[in-house]
Amino acid sequence: MAMKFSDYKGAFTGSGRPLSRLDATLDVASSDPFLQPEVFAGIAQELAFPHLRLSGSSSYLDAVLSAINFQHRVKRYRRPTPGHTNLQELENLASQPIFDHTHCSSQRQTVTQPPVDPVAISHLSFSGKEGDTGTFQIRLTQAPTSTVTLTFITGNFLVVDADATVQNGTQTTIRFTPQDWHQTRTVSFIAELDGVCTNRDQGNVINYTLTDGLIFNGVYDLGTIANTYTPDSSHFNIDLDFRNDYLGFWTVERRSLAQKAANDWAESIADEWTELQLNSSIKLVGNDGYYTDSTFTTQRYVDDLVVFVGSLNSNGLAGGFGGPEYDFGGWVTSPDLMPRVAQITIDITVGDEYLYNVVAHEIGHALGLVGLNWVSYLQQDLTTPQTAVFQGGYSRAANGGNDIPLQSQDGANPITGEYDYWHPAAQVYSIMSYQWLYDVSGPTTIDYAMLADSGYSIYGVTASLPATRPTIVKASDPSTSAITTTSDTSSSTSPVTAEINSSTISSTANTSFQRPTPAARAFACSCLVCSGRWTALNPVSDLSAAIAQV
Repeated sequence: MAMKFSDYKGAFTGSGRPLSRLDATLDVASSDPFLQPEVFAGIAQELAFPHLRLSGSSSYLDAVLSAINFQHRVKRYRRPTPGHTNLQELENLASQPIFDHTHCSSQRQTVTQPPVDPVAISHLSFSGKEGDTGTFQIRLTQAPTSTVTLTFITGNFLVVDADATVQNGTQTTIRFTPQDWHQTRTVSFIAELDGVCTNRDQGNVINYTLTDGLIFNGVYDLGTIANTYTPDSSHFNIDLDFRNDYLGFWTVERRSLAQKAANDWAESIADEWTELQLNSSIKLVGNDGYYTDSTFTTQRYVDDLVVFVGSLNSNGLAGGFGGPEYDFGGWVTSPDLMPRVAQITIDITVGDEYLYNVVAHEIGHALGLVGLNWVSYLQQDLTTPQTAVFQGGYSRAANGGNDIPLQSQDGANPITGEYDYWHPAAQVYSIMSYQWLYDVSGPTTIDYAMLADSGYSIYGVTASLPATRPTIVKASDPSTSAITTTSDTSSSTSPVTAEINSSTISSTANTSFQRPTPAARAFACSCLVCSGRWTALNPVSDLSAAIAQV
């Protein structure tokens, strides 16, 4: 409780304090050390504060007031402090009670209780480390008369999911009803990577607001977030983010294997791009490869390329899906011509024996192979399905002087009747080819050459290997010669104006525990592109029209 005696015009004048302090205000809370009435009264005698706020119980305030009046009367005959010329004023002041009890009682009628937080937060489970996910439990402590909406608002580099359910995306609100208000809810959060090399000591707070049935604003402080991530400005980095693994597929061992696949691509790339700070919502990819209506929120730092890795259960119909998120880069209408953010999602039926290959294949799509970023797309001659090729000069040199035939040359999808222009044909020794996907040990010479033709600087192809850079090991091709670095690149085309309405996600074929046959792989092809789900351009009929728009 707080009491303000603002209309009292007297003053304390002890200890030689000047009267110029009479317009000040003294606040004393119940948490202060002046709890004994006599002690507080003695201190009050030494201060020149006419505006005095006291807090405490009624009996405590009565005791304080009595002590102040008693002590002041005892001291009122003391000789005035030298320098105070109006002795009569001081004498008159000393003869009056400091506070009168009646006035104090009337003031008590306006005393209000401070608001009590109707929210209880408990059971925090969090490592305290940057990049990790944590949870806590939350509930109301009092029954509302109507539905209450609790909304979370976080600081920078914190993302809260109010229902801790990955499948439906990031939720920011909880609703409590008069019937279920007492039920505990579990909330999850991510302490995002911030791109700074020190611990994050401040700003790690989760604000919450109650509206409707209850009104309150509160804050939950997570404390210091320990730094775990240091940006690498000297190498190209492909960072994998597993926040969308709602099926729990990505164990520590599988994550390590996936990161190795990403590193095998990244170590070949000589580029270093400007850092990117995300504060965005991205649509989740469903079991069928389509975007869902749910979005996940991220505030993480991106060094060069971040790939959000999820899991799916397609009942063995697809090994996975992968591709750039064009809202951030990878297309002519994107903020950046090269991919900066991508998603891949892997079917839980993929056996560990083939997991590296499937992830490497999907990361190839995330980088833009084949034809999935704008530069790569412009290397394709899609005049007819039967003659469709990837025409990059480096790829041609790696393929014995021949353009890379695309899978459309192997025939239409037997289920959809549509053609696939996003994978090399069966005869091409490439991890991006369905025929060789499970047989190569990693990206091949042709794969790195296609990457060079897709806008990347590649060690050993377009850039010299530095002394400190590890040797790029390419899967050996039994039928073609080694790549050269003096290839004809005259077939490259400048970007042209085009429009894209949605991101492209491509897929591998069936990758169940048993090694799939070539026929099974063809039947299982259900990627967005060859299923007609890519709405940007019809690759056969619209390319010339797009170029004509320039």
